[in-house]
Order: sequence, then structure tokens, then C-alpha cells
Amino acid sequence: MKKLTTIILVFVAISFQAIAQDEERTNLLDGTSMDYTYENGGGVHADFVNGNFNYKWTAGPNEGVEGSEDYMSKKIGDKLYMIGFMVEANKSYVTIVFNFKKKVFSTSAILSPGTDKEMILFEGGIIKQVVLKEQ
Repeated sequence: MKKLTTIILVFVAISFQAIAQDEERTNLLDGTSMDYTYENGGGVHADFVNGNFNYKWTAGPNEGVEGSEDYMSKKIGDKLYMIGFMVEANKSYVTIVFNFKKKVFSTSAILSPGTDKEMILFEGGIIKQVVLKEQ
């Protein structure tokens, strides 16, 4: 069952990437910054600048880890956005849906695919503070 789930998620990620390549890349959240916290206590500060999702883990087991990745975004409702990005260092693919009205988010990710550390993440949390700039 775990392998089937992994295969389905990889297929969805590849399909999403292929569809996105046909569409114009959008960086609708450029100028936005926020702090958010996962259910497990991990915290992140994020800034969207010039098509990059810049992040720094501020709490939890990844505290101090930071990076910057190209991102794509799509507005899917009123103050509701979906973003996607690939962590180039380990080819992890992350999708996050931010609901800025309700100050919550949900993440789905395939982390370190094809390695012994491969993991599927399906988790959510709260947006603690946000400065939202809608394009």
C-alpha cells in the first residue's frame, strides 16, 4: 500500500509539473512574508521574492535550516493559494495550500524521493502572522 501511495504521489507531482510547464509560471505571492507552524511544532519563516520561496526553519528538528527555491502559485479562492516548489538539493517536491482568511495551511510533499530517507508528508498547521501582497 505504501508503494502504491508513493507511485500515485510521484505521478501527481510529475503531472503537475508537466501541466505547469505548459502554463505561464506565476509568482502571485511575491512581496508576501509569513511565519507558520506545523502541528508537530516545526516553525518556518517564509518570504516570497522575485519568484523565489525563501524559507528558514525557526523551530523544531530542522531549526536553522534555510533555503531558497523557485516557486509556482495559483490563486484557488479568496485569499486561498496553492504553491509548489522542488528542493533542488534532494529533489523533494512540496505543495502547500495557504488559507490566509482562516490562517491555516496544508502541506503535501515527497521528501528525498528514491533514497532510504524517502518520506511522504501530509500535514497542516497555523499561520501565525502574515503580510500578504496579492498580485
